[in-house]
Amino acid sequence: MNIKDEIAGWDGKSADDMARVYDRHCRATSFVSNLLQLSRQPDLQNGVTWLLKRHLDHEAELQPAEVDSVCRLLAQLQPWQARLHMLQCFARLRIPVAHKSRVEVFIRQCLEEDAKFVRAWAYSAFYELAVQYPEFQPEAEPLLAAALQNEPASVQARIRTVLRRGFS
Repeated sequence: MNIKDEIAGWDGKSADDMARVYDRHCRATSFVSNLLQLSRQPDLQNGVTWLLKRHLDHEAELQPAEVDSVCRLLAQLQPWQARLHMLQCFARLRIPVAHKSRVEVFIRQCLEEDAKFVRAWAYSAFYELAVQYPEFQPEAEPLLAAALQNEPASVQARIRTVLRRGFS
């Protein structure tokens, strides 16, 4: 079965099923480019972004052109789960200067999400943006401090995790 059919057949829940899809396809030289092509289809975005996140979690590095494509993809992500997966990737992505504004807009939109996990990871992503681009630190510190007062405990837990690393 090809990767598109496997992603389309995913129930959206079983991490084990997607881990097997990843294991079957991750060594293909066209793996990331195939995922980025498939990401244009909203019904595949949950699975595609899950696989991209898994790839980065396994210490894979994206080529500059692939990072550009990922940054362009952000504005097109429709399912909240796909946005969550991409927010979780920012700790492993070096955001190019050319896409800094695009990533900032995406993160700010995610900070307004109803889904608290998306908000939690949006705070984390804003932290990562501020680490990579120190001009965001003066805003990030009070933003994260306010979130520690106003957000639910699950969101606060994520914020405390990133704040332990500090801004260096």
